[in-house]
Amino acid sequence: MRARCIEASAAPVTAQSHGQGGCVAARADVVGLAALAREHGVLGREFGRVQERCSRIMGDQAAEIDRLNALLMRQRAATIRKDTQLAWLTQDMQRLALRLVELERQNASLRHQLGAARHRPSPHEAEDAPESALAAAELVICQTGCIGHHAYWRAQDACRRTGRECVLVEAERPPADEGGAHGSADVGP
Repeated sequence: MRARCIEASAAPVTAQSHGQGGCVAARADVVGLAALAREHGVLGREFGRVQERCSRIMGDQAAEIDRLNALLMRQRAATIRKDTQLAWLTQDMQRLALRLVELERQNASLRHQLGAARHRPSPHEAEDAPESALAAAELVICQTGCIGHHAYWRAQDACRRTGRECVLVEAERPPADEGGAHGSADVGP
């Protein structure tokens, strides 16, 4: 009987098969198992495809993470390089600014010394030169600096060289107003 039930399991399940209730139930179980096996196969294949797709996505994401980490490392290195260059340039600028201040002080000191040496007559020149020759030289200096160079030595009505009133200002005034002579001192531009 059991052999007939198994053979009958291939046939469609109906209540009248072999007239025995036990065979029908066995066939129904076999058919149910076959359907379950097919469904299991379908689910297994679908699970395989999903697992393959997930593995591919995870691999792509891992590659993207590696690429982004490498890019981040390069960007950090570039930032460190630029920050270092900026720090060096800032230090260089500070040193140059200090050097500029020092050079400006030296320049002012040298101008003062040069002006004092240039405009200070030696004892021999002061005794030997007549006053008229000195006045004529002063007038040439004033004409060159003030007339020819747009009042280079003049600060308002005073001579920057001597600190006294400019002789050209005296010449511009009416003859009744006669003032001091134009001399020499160091007050450079």
